[in-house]
Order: sequence, then C-alpha cells, then structure tokens
Amino acid sequence: MKARRVFPSLRRVMVPIIDGCDPEDALAAAATFASDTVLVGVVRVPEGEALSAAAAAARRVRASLRRLGQEPRVRTKARVRVSTQPWLELRAAAEGERPDLLLIDWNCALVGLGVTPAELLSGSPSNLALVRGRVPPAPLRVLLPMRGGPYAELALRLALSLGPAEIVPLHLTRPGDAATDAPFRGLERVLRHLPELHARYATTDDPAATILALEIEGGACAGPGGNEIITEIVRVDVTETESTVDIVVWVRETPFVGTCAGVGMLLPVEAALTTPLGDRTLWDGGTVPPTEVAR
Repeated sequence: MKARRVFPSLRRVMVPIIDGCDPEDALAAAATFASDTVLVGVVRVPEGEALSAAAAAARRVRASLRRLGQEPRVRTKARVRVSTQPWLELRAAAEGERPDLLLIDWNCALVGLGVTPAELLSGSPSNLALVRGRVPPAPLRVLLPMRGGPYAELALRLALSLGPAEIVPLHLTRPGDAATDAPFRGLERVLRHLPELHARYATTDDPAATILALEIEGGACAGPGGNEIITEIVRVDVTETESTVDIVVWVRETPFVGTCAGVGMLLPVEAALTTPLGDRTLWDGGTVPPTEVAR
C-alpha cells in the first residue's frame, strides 16, 4: 500500500553519527520518512579529558560520514563535533539546520550523547523520534497510541509513511479528561476518511497497561512438504468481557527463500485493550477449544 498524501511529506531528517553506534536502523527510518537526510558527526569526551583524546574517534566518525554521504538523498555536515556535552552540540546543529525531524537511535545514541530520554525529549529544538530496531520495509500492521496533543499528527504522518496494510490508532484518555480531548477531535475527522485506519479507544489511569505485549511462534521454518515458509502477522482481534480477554492472531505463511535459521523464533504481538488486563483471564482464542495464556 502506498502512503496517502493526507499531510505534507517531511522534507528533512537529521541523524547523528556517533562513534561506536550503528546508525543503520535510524538511517533506514530516515529514508522512509523524508526525501533529505542530514548527518551530523558527534564524539563524546569524558569530563576531565582533553578534546585531543578523541582524535581517533573523530577520524572514525569522519570516515563514516564520507561513506554514508555517498548514498542518494544523504548529505553530511563537514564538521565533526567533539565535546564533553555532545547533546548541546547536536542541538546547536539542529537549530542551524532546522530539520523537520531529529531521528535518534535507542539506546546507544543516548549513551553517546550523554543524556536521558527525559532530557532528550524535553530539550530538543525540533520534532524528535526515537528508533528502536529496524523499520520493516512493508509492515502489515502498525499500532499507534495517541492522546491528541501537538505531536499526534506527526505520529500519524510517520505511520502513514511506512505504508502499512493497517494502522490501529489507539486513542488513550484518562478518566475526567474529556475537556482536554478537543485536539484529538479534529484529527479524528481525518482518521474516518482513511480506510486503512481502524481506531480503538480506551479510558484508563494506566495508559501503558492497555497495550498488551505477547509473543507467538513464527519466523522461518520448514513446512510439512519440506518447503520453507515465513510467518507474518496479518491482524490481531481482541474480544473483551468483564472477566476475560480473548486474543486471536491471524497470520499468513509465505514461501521463504534462504536457510531455515528462524526455527523457534518468537514474533512480538501488541494488542490494544479498552481497559487494562488487570485480573482478567487471558485466552488464546485461536485454538479450539480456547486455551488460557500464562502470564
């Protein structure tokens, strides 16, 4: 599925290149989100050490910038920023470049910048996203928790850029927050006109607990006839009552080219609940008869 041009596309994404960190996941995400990627080299020097102590690290980062700068739609900043406070240096670069999005890899880049997630999110001069793991080239399903604040539209834009078959916006509110829910209502009108979006709603004191993380067996494996197959998650159906939660995970098996190295792999599944699971019994509704899932 191609991303719809409901919102304007991002033009420029900035990615820091940090000594000792693999930037490939962040770069892959940047290429998906925007037409222009700007790379900034950053080296952290421990407090009390001379900046010259980081000369070797700076050379490694400069070599990485030269290599990565040869990729299409990628440009690099010539100066490698060496500092005991590299986050402040990266902030200054972002203020000068004014990217639509600052994209930072979790967790190595946080260590390399010497900041906590809270410091990063509260002090960024531009929109910021943290990347954890490789963004798949054609995801089947994206779960998108959203409150309706100033960044909800940006989150939706990024989800649409991935071109998934289905997006599940999970709108989370706290009890008594109806008066602060107005920003989401304007966005909700957009959601209704996108057929690939299937919104869910939840009111809870514990928003994180409404997202149930599970695992199912999958990955590449040998089929009954000896052919190798790969398992993909198509959709997740949730049925809730006061005492139980039934989960059905629909999968698709397709031919797999390569060795069967994925035998025994577990695939992560995220299910959106209307209320936290609490003491309710969790059932695997895809089995006959349904079986209780251990927690």
